[in-house]
Amino acid sequence: MGAKRSWRWVIPLAILGGSFYLHYWVQAQVCKVTTADNIQVRLQYLRRLSVDLRGYLPSPEEAAEVAASGKVSDAMIDKWVKSDTFYAQLKEFHRDLLWANLPTLRFRNQWRINRGDGVKTPYWSTYRSAARGADVSCLNEPVSYQSDGSIKTKTVPLHDPKNPGASAKREGYVMVKPYWAPTTEVKVCALDAVGTYTNKNDPSACATSYKSGCGCGPHLRWCQVDSLGTAKVITKALVEQSLQIMENVVRSGKPYSGVIQTRDLVINGPLSHFLRHQLHTVEGVQIQRDLNLEVPTLSFLEKSWKGLKGGKFHAGVLTSPLYLLKFASNRSRANQFYGSFLCKPFQAPPGGLPPGNDPCHSQPNLTKRCGCKYCHQTLEPAAAHWGRWVQPGLGFMNPATYPPEKTKCSHPRNRRSEDCKRYFTTPTDINEEPYRGKLRAYLFATKKVAQNIEIGPSSIAKEAIESGAFATCTTRKVWNWFAGSPALPADTLEDVARQFKEKNYNLHELIKILVKHPSYRLGRLYQVTYPSKK
Repeated sequence: MGAKRSWRWVIPLAILGGSFYLHYWVQAQVCKVTTADNIQVRLQYLRRLSVDLRGYLPSPEEAAEVAASGKVSDAMIDKWVKSDTFYAQLKEFHRDLLWANLPTLRFRNQWRINRGDGVKTPYWSTYRSAARGADVSCLNEPVSYQSDGSIKTKTVPLHDPKNPGASAKREGYVMVKPYWAPTTEVKVCALDAVGTYTNKNDPSACATSYKSGCGCGPHLRWCQVDSLGTAKVITKALVEQSLQIMENVVRSGKPYSGVIQTRDLVINGPLSHFLRHQLHTVEGVQIQRDLNLEVPTLSFLEKSWKGLKGGKFHAGVLTSPLYLLKFASNRSRANQFYGSFLCKPFQAPPGGLPPGNDPCHSQPNLTKRCGCKYCHQTLEPAAAHWGRWVQPGLGFMNPATYPPEKTKCSHPRNRRSEDCKRYFTTPTDINEEPYRGKLRAYLFATKKVAQNIEIGPSSIAKEAIESGAFATCTTRKVWNWFAGSPALPADTLEDVARQFKEKNYNLHELIKILVKHPSYRLGRLYQVTYPSKK
């Protein structure tokens, strides 16, 4: 009986197993590619191209065209690398290249409106409520003024059970047409809206820094509004500007080397407003109001990008607000340049360090300090190219205002003066003594480093381009963007980089060269078809 029961399962299992085998055998025959000339390879190539260049699969009509002709035409590739969908993909490539975000940019300071809605209740800021004697809003009624024009306040009980008898001086509101909605009026507490410093000896202080008594100024231009997300709008504009500069270079067919050299910049409304009115409002950032360019006046609501010409010290994205704010020190700016545009990240040397008691560890000059010197002998001269750009922060130190040396700034008592903050005044080591009164970038500067400071980032960009390192690195990064791995063989990489240079650094041409290369076109079949290229 046991044997008979067992046989009941044999035939169904055999049928089931056979069906599975037949299914996978059929699938294998359908998908099997044995030659680089197989039409399936062409269609796989089409799908890969479409996803990489446009971000989505090809249409049935495009697939039928390739199936009928037996190839992906040059005209189709040309069309795709100049499509808007391609530029959307390119923007994400550049976003990764520049680490394009500003998570550390904050407006959590006195220049914020963080309460009210401007309609039912007046806008107000907890940072300016000290004048009322408590952390409270103003009265929801129009403001009144004293005979001398000053704001009239009313003493109002707070009804605080924890503090019986407590009161506050509260004023009324004023109606304001704010910069983010210039055709409407909103309620704003009068003390929050004022735009003149209460000290008559320094009436313009509010436009450059925060002092007690400062409000948001005309049209609230100095303040952010938490509920409206104005800080996010500005931060996005700071990031997108660099990406737009790079896209414009590619769209116009100009040499891709322009991304680190061009003086053709762009600006939109939020960025224009920020650079004209809110540079002094960013928390923890040093600001020099000279930006080496004339900032045009645009409405905060202007979303489109307008062209403008930067000064002679500008060098594409290397001097953009994003780059300067994201990479706050000159060393980090140089380090990012080496990684993003030269493919030469700085790495610690092998062999370790000398014993901890070795005097070389206390050497203040990093190009001579043990362990550090292996990187800093290259990094310090490179970082010097940003020597006239504020760190950490934003702005340009014009040679006319900031010569290489100011004698008066050599004395320690002047180290806190506004005029001497950018100069070296307090040596902590005998080796630093000769640099008293010199611009900070000149500390331990050799003749070559001094030249780099005065020429600026355009010089390091020029060196990278002339050496061929920029072309080779761009070729490698674009290949990784499309193909990932395996990496191109060294001789192929150099050959493609040479063609890139010969085509005047045209990024469209570089991409077409790479996507037509057998390693990309054939995918996994490449090493089967060309075994010598493994």
